[in-house]
Amino acid sequence: MKRVLAIILATIMTVGAIAYAAEATTEQPEGTNPVSTEAPTTAPDEADITVDPETGEPEIEVKGTVLVKDVDYVLSYKDNVNVGTATVIVTFIGNYAGMKEQTFNIIPKPTTKPSSGGGGGGGGGGSRSTRVTLAEVTPQPTVEPVYTYHEAYIKGYDDGTFKPDAYITRAEAAAMLSRVMPTETPVPTATPTPNVRLSTTPTPIPTVKPTPKAFTDVKMTDWYYSAVSTMSEHGMIDGYNDGSFKPDNNITRAELVTMLTRGNTEKFVGVPFNDVFSNRWYADYIYTAYKHKYIDGYGDSTFRPENPITRAETVKIINGYLGRNDYSNEENPFKDVSDEHWAYKEVLEAAISHKYESGE
Repeated sequence: MKRVLAIILATIMTVGAIAYAAEATTEQPEGTNPVSTEAPTTAPDEADITVDPETGEPEIEVKGTVLVKDVDYVLSYKDNVNVGTATVIVTFIGNYAGMKEQTFNIIPKPTTKPSSGGGGGGGGGGSRSTRVTLAEVTPQPTVEPVYTYHEAYIKGYDDGTFKPDAYITRAEAAAMLSRVMPTETPVPTATPTPNVRLSTTPTPIPTVKPTPKAFTDVKMTDWYYSAVSTMSEHGMIDGYNDGSFKPDNNITRAELVTMLTRGNTEKFVGVPFNDVFSNRWYADYIYTAYKHKYIDGYGDSTFRPENPITRAETVKIINGYLGRNDYSNEENPFKDVSDEHWAYKEVLEAAISHKYESGE
């Protein structure tokens, strides 16, 4: 009988101990959210991350409940791409699951540091120190880079040369310019990606196209016939009074500038060139080109309008007209244009079709 009572008493004590242990394990420290036995709630989409203006620390709230740091979430930080910002990474734990990032500005918050006091020399008001805190900033969407496509417009000769310092003929100049004339549906040599746009001329061509001229010395069998016809159609060349174009003549610097600015010419006001006068036939054209920064002349304050122009000088002026100054192409197809030539970058810009990040 005693043995039976002892067994019953031991069983009652064991059940009581288990119940006490179960009750003890469900107690939570004061100030924490109860731990649920259910599956964690995914929080990122519903979490609001703000900054306490007093402490400068992030605060996280989900559906009106303020979460507790190190119980419901932990924080980590990483530098952002932009200077002066940082990204807070919230990793949810406990009753919550998931992760959320948000970008903040980093701002200095001045605080007063009491002076250490001391005898002898008198007081002093306390030094200033700086505490780094966070300020909320609206996250910005990722911006895809924008590229501009530059079409090649010079070709050189069959022997692999460009002859940069040789004079250029009127036919050759017309051929160069015809390759950069805008069309209604521009089609580049190489198909660019969707975020690549074509470079266009900064000066619009005349809206009313004149009737193309049939020059007496330009035949359909000539290699430059198509280029001269295109330029004539756009009103960029007019030829001479006798009906000729003189395709094999060297083109002068004034004649090239006239091709570029014809149809959008402004009245002469003044230029810094001591050899360009208002009573000359090319004065308005040179003024227009100078005003729009297509040309800059020589170091002795001359433009030398009636001098024949070299092939390298032609490329430099056309690049200025097109606004092509990125010089991102580094491929050199010409064996006679070294990196020591003054127009090296200008020639390479015009020689190979390429794209560059324009950021616009």
